[in-house]
Amino acid sequence: MPSSDGVRLPIDVLRNAARGGQERFLVGLADASERQRIASALAGEGFVQEVESISEALARLADESFDVAVLDVPEQRTGRDPLAASRELRPFTDVVLIAESDPAICGDAFGREVAAVLPRPLPEVEALLRAYVKRLVGFRRSRTRGQLVLNAFAGIRAELSAIDAGLAAALEELLAASREAPSIVVIGDEALGRAAGARSPTQTDVATADAVVVEFGERDALDARLAEARARAAGAGIVVVDDAPTTERLRAALYGGARGYLPRGAAPGAPTPGAAPTPPPTLGRVAASVAQRRHGEALGVRIVEVLARHGILSGLERTRTPAPHRDIDVSLIAAEAAPRAHTPVVPTGHEVLVVDDEAVVLTVLREALRRGGYRVTTAASAEEAIDLMHKRRFDLVLTDKNLPGASGLDVLRAARTLTPSPAIVLITGYTSYDSAVEALDIGAHDYIEKPIRDVEDLRFRIRRALSRRDEQLARPKPKPIATKSGADDRAGRVLLVEVEGTRRQLIADYLGKRHHVTSAKDGDEALALLKHESFDLVLADRHLPGTSGLRVIEHAQRLLPHCASVLYTAYPSYDSVKEAFATGVDAYLVRPSEDLKKLAEKVAEALGGRGGILLG
Repeated sequence: MPSSDGVRLPIDVLRNAARGGQERFLVGLADASERQRIASALAGEGFVQEVESISEALARLADESFDVAVLDVPEQRTGRDPLAASRELRPFTDVVLIAESDPAICGDAFGREVAAVLPRPLPEVEALLRAYVKRLVGFRRSRTRGQLVLNAFAGIRAELSAIDAGLAAALEELLAASREAPSIVVIGDEALGRAAGARSPTQTDVATADAVVVEFGERDALDARLAEARARAAGAGIVVVDDAPTTERLRAALYGGARGYLPRGAAPGAPTPGAAPTPPPTLGRVAASVAQRRHGEALGVRIVEVLARHGILSGLERTRTPAPHRDIDVSLIAAEAAPRAHTPVVPTGHEVLVVDDEAVVLTVLREALRRGGYRVTTAASAEEAIDLMHKRRFDLVLTDKNLPGASGLDVLRAARTLTPSPAIVLITGYTSYDSAVEALDIGAHDYIEKPIRDVEDLRFRIRRALSRRDEQLARPKPKPIATKSGADDRAGRVLLVEVEGTRRQLIADYLGKRHHVTSAKDGDEALALLKHESFDLVLADRHLPGTSGLRVIEHAQRLLPHCASVLYTAYPSYDSVKEAFATGVDAYLVRPSEDLKKLAEKVAEALGGRGGILLG
């Protein structure tokens, strides 16, 4: 569990990453019986969303996060493949296709780099179908766990080394292994080896391969050939290249454990006696995809074993059961899940990205914001959110702070690098001053405390964050002011309000190198100046005699459109952070005279419209 002040220990970070979040599955099949059977097989693994068509499923994938999507094979159309477009947007989703038992159709499906293909008819015995589906989920879970743990480890290396050097060294070794290229070997002719991008294997190469491409000759016994591949390359993902493809051989290979199946065509032109058929054109892509997945799966298993050896995971935790959600009030879940009479929703035109590892939380937040008129996209991890932000433009990001793997703070850091950057709202379960500093230091526009109980307050906070972000983006960049003496490189007019004379002079002199600074000794003098002069930024001490620094900033916001503000104090507290945020200041600093360089950076960021609450 996290410590009381909200700071997680390295062991807690690793344990949380290994546990992961609640998994989400999408079943988009037109056949009701197939849809029900697949959904039933997935029901014990996580949240299952059923839809009745491939088009609806692809629309869901565009907006929502899923670990695995089980879909009908989409129709081939002229122009861009809809499945390829979906996978480009959601590369973290494993796509499993249900297809007719036609070697050409299934081979084409594997050529689209899907995780698996299940030929029709599905196995009649429910236990066999459930075992096959759970196997696919297990593959995905191993990869995800491994990646989340390594991402978490990357952020806590030094801290972990100080408390458990052995565990840190083991994870360093696994981190290095994760960067190695997956290996592919071929059991077949040289042409297959060249097409698969495999080198001539040694005995060691075969034994440690991530994927093995196996040629099925016309007279080969499939069971014997698969057994040979498993014996020579234990644990490798098997890709079958069939010289004599049939429906029976296809089903035997895939339901027998092969991770890919490609029919091999005849050589072009007049056949030459004894000449080998042409390798499938997509073999290299399929083999690489299988090898990459298998490399991640094997690494994930090794990582969990390391954590178990070091006492990070118990036996029960190794087979993760999602923890009950505590982030959303039960009454809010019921309210947002209940059907409502149709009322028109006025679109706001804003795109919102919601990031949380709990399926229930994602669903409730998505529906609450959609009913508020927002277009909502969801992500179940920081890694997925960061990938989406680089592909699509979002106006606001609402993210949980504590996520498996990379954290919500990593999402915020990535968001701040974008131009224009989205508004940022953090969800946090910790209400101490230290956790507020950590949450807001990188420029969040708001933070919401758990559990979330009031949907109207949630929507209000979202509107306020968007409004502040729009105001910041609209601020004109201060330009050098012409003076009687000629050119002046200083840009921006700053009103400094500080009661203590020496500190006021120190700050004014330092900021005066870059900006035009006017000083006021108290709030009343500052208000008088605001009535007659124009400023780009107000920098005020919170504790002033008479009119406080917060009131000065409020007056500036009313009198001067686009005026930025920085509040500072020598007596920081959690309540003062909340108060500053509610006022809408761009930065909140502690004892700025002790770090004038940082003060200047925050002033420059606020003037440049890169605000949020920037704590120093």
